[in-house]
Amino acid sequence: MNDSQTKFMTDFALSLFNSIVSSFVWVYVLIFFFRPRVVISKNISKVFKKGKYTYQIKVINRGRRDLFDLKMEAFIMTPRKIEGSTIFTRKKLITIPEENSRLSRYKPKDEGASHAFRFTIDEELDQIWTNNENKFLTLRFYSTDGFSGMRNFQEIEFHDKKLAIIEGDFKTGSSLDIN
Repeated sequence: MNDSQTKFMTDFALSLFNSIVSSFVWVYVLIFFFRPRVVISKNISKVFKKGKYTYQIKVINRGRRDLFDLKMEAFIMTPRKIEGSTIFTRKKLITIPEENSRLSRYKPKDEGASHAFRFTIDEELDQIWTNNENKFLTLRFYSTDGFSGMRNFQEIEFHDKKLAIIEGDFKTGSSLDIN
């Protein structure tokens, strides 16, 4: 091999290596800096309003950009034993699409707390979720980052109804505490 062929092979190998490293760096940046940062309450608020109970789940955007296309789904999951294994059947309670919805970026001093949102379930959750031993509640939250377009999906399972549902309203602002 002459010098020009060696230089070509060296340049080609370096270019290939740099391309691969650059791709990994860009994927890292996309995944860790441009994905939505969402916090979902670990409890469900039970509030008596207008003659009936409503149930609320609070979501807070902790990211630096707005979120769009918010959606919450609730399921009652029931395990069933079939031929030595367990499968789960699910009953969809509610899907709460917030069409054209927007959750503002996180601003710690925001008086109006436009970075926080409460999803409301109007169905009688206490009557539907009757048995802790054979059933549990699953919540799924979806959102889209306003800049990158990356989707966020989070799922929370509540196995003990007495620990999950707390009577009272969420505090305003960035708190996930229930009064």
